[in-house]
Amino acid sequence: MAAGQSYELETKLRRLEQGAKTRFGGTTDSELSELEDVVALTAARVQSAESEVSDIESKIAALNAAGSKKKVRYHRFLPLTR
Repeated sequence: MAAGQSYELETKLRRLEQGAKTRFGGTTDSELSELEDVVALTAARVQSAESEVSDIESKIAALNAAGSKKKVRYHRFLPLTR
């Protein structure tokens, strides 16, 4: 994942956390704990996705470096970069 995209996701995550704190200021500890679990799970998913994208980018770079003529199919959610 490009650094800009990673930063953008982290910024969105911080905004969500802040919004949850503001919006749910009167919630119970149990409800806050549940929201924190959701935020933690989301952060873990983002980290996992970043790792997967990094692995794919490394494989593409290795193929390009090897001069491979194989066509690389890009996933529809990944930006096409050259």
